Amino acid sequence: MNFSLILLTVSTLLCALVDAGTRLRGGSFSSQAVWTVLLGVTSLVFVVLRARIPKQIVGPGALLTGFLSLGVASLVFDPAALNLSLRDQAQSLLVYCGFVGVLLLGAIETYRAKDQLWYLHTGFPRACQCAALLYMVSLVAGPGSALIFGARSFALFALIAISWFLASAHYKYSKDILWAIFLIALVGLSLSRTATVIALVIFPFSRISPHNQKTWIRFFLWAGFIALLAYLAFNFVEPIRARFTDIGDSGQLGGVSLNTSGREFLWQAVQNSIARAPLFGKIIGLGPGATSLVIEGGQPHNDYLRLQHDFGYLGLGFWVLGYVWLIGITFKSWLWSDRYDPDNAHVQLAAFLSLISIGLSMITDNVIVYVFAMSPLGLLVGTAIGLHAAHYKMRNQYLQMMRSLPDVESEAEDWTVAQP
Repeated sequence: MNFSLILLTVSTLLCALVDAGTRLRGGSFSSQAVWTVLLGVTSLVFVVLRARIPKQIVGPGALLTGFLSLGVASLVFDPAALNLSLRDQAQSLLVYCGFVGVLLLGAIETYRAKDQLWYLHTGFPRACQCAALLYMVSLVAGPGSALIFGARSFALFALIAISWFLASAHYKYSKDILWAIFLIALVGLSLSRTATVIALVIFPFSRISPHNQKTWIRFFLWAGFIALLAYLAFNFVEPIRARFTDIGDSGQLGGVSLNTSGREFLWQAVQNSIARAPLFGKIIGLGPGATSLVIEGGQPHNDYLRLQHDFGYLGLGFWVLGYVWLIGITFKSWLWSDRYDPDNAHVQLAAFLSLISIGLSMITDNVIVYVFAMSPLGLLVGTAIGLHAAHYKMRNQYLQMMRSLPDVESEAEDWTVAQP
């Protein structure tokens, strides 16, 4: 029995509940907190037991592991971290552990058994569909409803689901475009501004085929259509317009007042805390979860500021470099798969779009501490990298074998055009 695959499968299916687990509590702990602990610990344990990691993920994996090590070190050596409760420290750190653990474990298991991907090809889209239907039901309470799970929580998870269905519609099942459109509509009705904008932006980009210049026509047509829809929604759907323009701590963009929902004051408070920190604290951070001390248990609504505050300049550098490296790997994997492995190109594209979406959402949201978003992101990206590594290795082995036979060398070259 492969317990690693069981863990990945359970993690995938739990995506359907988004953050509903926070409402099921036993004492001071929620069921989601228990799952965060189990996922963070067991995934890393399985990674150590499996040991063999595809070389494609060694670089970013090392940087992200260094990021985790820095978080642990700050708890031990940084006096400022002593002001935090163990619960606050562990909660943040274990979500990061879950992301890195599932990322590495997904790559390892896919590389070892590339055909055992039920959790990805069937489990994940079913979980996304279930989450979408549950949120649609909750909309009986009106736009922005949090009847079943949080509106912003659903919107952030939906960015990964939208990336999957857009990629699947491009390469695999054309009807999945309907699920993508449905999810984008639900994100709009969740009144999450950042997620709505990101979802609309990645839609036209998902229609591009890197080796087919004609698809740029499709890109511009979709971009124009989406821009028209966004214009109509902003001007004629009052809840959506109000969500963007209700005056709080507002700024101006094109003569229109935009409500930042207090983010400007939160960001300033975190920046002030960083400025007051000693040099050692600036370098390695003030400890995982330290931002909760600055804003009294709240969230900073900017994960890059959170990382700089909690993990210092060194930790922020580890995270950004590792994350950008993952974007580069999935982008190159997508280019390769588009030409040589079209059956799996949708997985590579979905991983690439998900990384871009979550990376952008980190500017104004708290996605990095949400296990229901970081777990599926890690699983999708890790699986995509492991799948590419397995097929790339298989192609090279086949070419070496064919080239050892002079009479069929030309046939081997022709085979590379259509096969991975």
